[in-house]
Amino acid sequence: MKLIDLQGSWLYRLDPENKGLLEKWFTHKFTEEINLPSTLDEQHKSYPNTKTDVEDYLTSNYKYEGKAWYQKNFTVTVESQNKNFFLYLERTKKTSLWLNDIYIGDNDSLATPHIYSLGKLLPGEYTLTVLVDNYYTGPVLGSHMMTVHTQGNWNGIIGEMSIYGEEDLYFDDIQIHPNIKDKNLAAKVVVNNLSEETTGLIGLKMYEEEIAHHVNIKKGLNHYTFYYPIIDEVYWSEFEPNLVSLTVSLLTHNIKFEKSITFG
Repeated sequence: MKLIDLQGSWLYRLDPENKGLLEKWFTHKFTEEINLPSTLDEQHKSYPNTKTDVEDYLTSNYKYEGKAWYQKNFTVTVESQNKNFFLYLERTKKTSLWLNDIYIGDNDSLATPHIYSLGKLLPGEYTLTVLVDNYYTGPVLGSHMMTVHTQGNWNGIIGEMSIYGEEDLYFDDIQIHPNIKDKNLAAKVVVNNLSEETTGLIGLKMYEEEIAHHVNIKKGLNHYTFYYPIIDEVYWSEFEPNLVSLTVSLLTHNIKFEKSITFG
């Protein structure tokens, strides 16, 4: 459940001399503003590219390679204080995260969202400080996320930027794998339980009938695979991109929620 949209005005500070970690910039209040989601190049927040040589690839008007710090405050309300908070950054480079002055972790994925668990937070104001590092360490050449040869070696955060909240029990992942030959689908469901072990029902519904399964839910990640029959479905093709929806629900003695997945 999305609680806070982080798009908009952030504070930032460039770190070309690579001294921010040593000087603990995550404890500092930055002063210069930048609009995110975006890049330093797009916002003209780095150094003008004065190189005039002709290259065989696209070049940036503003170049920056190294560490850049981004900072934003957010508020936790009384209504949301019992949620488990997560920071979601859809696409960026290598990141490190601090909540107030506390180090949360780092993520170096170049192909998936960066998701950080912030835990449960009391009502009040908090400061996020995100360190983004696009320094090229090699030896990869021609990479669209690491070198200048395709989309440029940019620094910034793009796509969705948000804080969302989950209950102590929630769907961590749901994957649908249709099998046309056997006329069924496999639903691979991952439930994350941040509380004590419990039991419940996981239901699958694509037509009128819901198929429910009794499950034991241990603390931590729980992996399940369920099957659901496909009845005279119109299939997806490049000429007729038909889509259907499967609703997966979870019911325990005190929690009930569902999520719908559209596929073809």
